[in-house]
Amino acid sequence: MNQLWIINKKDGSVATISSVAMTGQHDAKWIDDSSSASNITFYDNGSSSSFSRSLELDPQMNSILFSYGNSEFEPI
Repeated sequence: MNQLWIINKKDGSVATISSVAMTGQHDAKWIDDSSSASNITFYDNGSSSSFSRSLELDPQMNSILFSYGNSEFEPI
C-alpha cells in the first residue's frame, strides 16, 4: 500500500488516509509530537533507485506543503 494512515489509539480505527501519491514511503513523524494538528514529514523513495524525496504534509494528508529532493539540484 502506498499510503500513510493515521490510526486512532483509543479504538484502533483509521482516522485519516493520505491522498498524496507516493511509493516506498517510510519514517513518518509529526513535526510536533504533542499535537495531531501538526504537519507530518516522511521520506518517499519512489519506485526506482534514482528517486528519493522528503515531504511535509498537512495534518489531513491531502496536500504537499514542502518537497525536497529527486533532482540533481536537490540531492538527499
